[in-house]
Amino acid sequence: MKFNNIKRFAFGAMLASAIFSLGACKKYLEIKPESAFSPEDIFSNVSSANSAIMGVYQLLAGDDGYGQRQSLVFVNDTDEFSRSGDVDAGARGLARYSADAGNSELAATFTRGFQGIERANLCIKYIPQMAAYNNGSVSDKKELRRLYAEALVLRAIYYFDLVKNWGDVPMQLEPSVSGMDFNLSKTNSDVIYDQILGDIAVAERMLPWRKETTIDERITQGAARGMRARIALFRGGYQLRRSSKVMERLPDYLKYYTMARDECDTIMKSNQHALNPSFYDVFKKANELTLDNVYGERMLEVAQAGGNANYDSKLGRASGTRIADGSRYGPGGGALNPTASYFYSFDVSDPRKEVTIAHYNIDANNLKSPARITEMNDGKYRRDWRPIIAGATQTLGINWIMLRYSDILLMYAEAVNEINGSPDASAIKAYEDVRKRAFSANPGKVGVTPTSKTAFFNAIVQERSWELGGEGIRKYDLIRWNLLGAKLAQAKAEMTTIVNTPAKYARYLYYRNVGEEFEFLPGTGYYLPDPAVAPAPLYNATTNPTGYIRIDWRQNLTTTAGGAIEKLGRTFQSNHSEVLPIHRSILDLNPNLKQDYGY
Repeated sequence: MKFNNIKRFAFGAMLASAIFSLGACKKYLEIKPESAFSPEDIFSNVSSANSAIMGVYQLLAGDDGYGQRQSLVFVNDTDEFSRSGDVDAGARGLARYSADAGNSELAATFTRGFQGIERANLCIKYIPQMAAYNNGSVSDKKELRRLYAEALVLRAIYYFDLVKNWGDVPMQLEPSVSGMDFNLSKTNSDVIYDQILGDIAVAERMLPWRKETTIDERITQGAARGMRARIALFRGGYQLRRSSKVMERLPDYLKYYTMARDECDTIMKSNQHALNPSFYDVFKKANELTLDNVYGERMLEVAQAGGNANYDSKLGRASGTRIADGSRYGPGGGALNPTASYFYSFDVSDPRKEVTIAHYNIDANNLKSPARITEMNDGKYRRDWRPIIAGATQTLGINWIMLRYSDILLMYAEAVNEINGSPDASAIKAYEDVRKRAFSANPGKVGVTPTSKTAFFNAIVQERSWELGGEGIRKYDLIRWNLLGAKLAQAKAEMTTIVNTPAKYARYLYYRNVGEEFEFLPGTGYYLPDPAVAPAPLYNATTNPTGYIRIDWRQNLTTTAGGAIEKLGRTFQSNHSEVLPIHRSILDLNPNLKQDYGY
């Protein structure tokens, strides 16, 4: 179990809070010192410097980080998942791409990103100035270099999150000091990307590989290289440009695909990370609060702890299986609904569907029932997989998985295909390794891998959806490929086909409980159409087969206004909705910071 690691993170974060004192700030880039601690105190010894780094990690967690907004709010809508509900405000306004500068979800995460950068900047400046950095014991010098490297990578992650959500943002690489001009204007995202890619290149060689250190949530060399590969693909991908006001990929993009390929190749040859043979176990163990100390597939996780909204997560409470209050598990779920087209895109024998999509509900008596086609939930973080916490506790301490080894394999395959103009044997193997894990029980389902550039790219686009669905990646993948609008439209069209194809998709589901589980009436189910000939009670609005309960299935999916199809990404506009507006409260503080991208 990971409890000792989490407690260490929580303690370090609390000490760091006292050190940094990042309370209310006059400006989002200005840090008002309220602590008695000076940089000389903080960075006087390895232990205090370690606590400072824990404070940099700390701000990735909580409601304003990957405890909720970065994991469950900003990442929707896509062709995979839609935010539940219909009123286009707050989180739903972001999902429908109707957010304006007054949206309540925007300010806190933007500000927290710069707070994380400020904490990292302090560590980056002062750790190399410590006496022990160059003149300490061998162990102290090694540890301080690791801490310095962690600060560089963490700053890169904070900037990456800001850029992928808001486009061009201000860049500050020094700690804030009294008298500094805090009215910074925006920096071109390419400049920011090049800075943080260079920072990680410096950092990665100072970091231990996974097998060289204690297994915990700290950044290792493999995690740093993996994040550098991801960021490189974004630098080489499409971005919404302030100057042209359109999505563009620059002519030098292959330089960054090469960077991503090389980083992934190094990880793949390191013998440090591997696929867990069980896709189910990857996420079941994460929900059970167990660290991945066997395979290292979960390469980077955001540690969550503390039982509060600032530094803990609502994963499993806001996400996952919809669970009624009164159940032994406690209430949960309901935030994200998979699209019907995504549900049916999975092969019936693909075990990833059962993990990625929670297609059942749990009532107050702990009985499971099939969810309606528009009311299923995301499944990788679910409360009924976590050790039971009685009552309505909202923070469950479940880590967010930021990077997995399967992503490394798929990024490598994508990069090689783009660089070479077709997939070579190594790219095909990387792609097929992911599919072979998925279909280990049905090898014939792996299929024949396409060998042309376009067909292989399309296969990668689809495989990343099946493999990484619900992990906060899809929206940003589609943006860097300039496919977000097209995939939203495709999902709507496919769902409309489901509505209009009675010969293929059942109108209703009929089930009964067997213990706490449920089973379908023979001859019916998700992948079975209505029987061509059936007893009259089967379609009677008031009478069901004896002992069975009927729920709407295809009947619950409609093309009407306000329905699941119509509301998916309702107001998305190409060359506009790929980035978010900056909250007006932040603009009010800085006259040099302008709203762009048509907001």
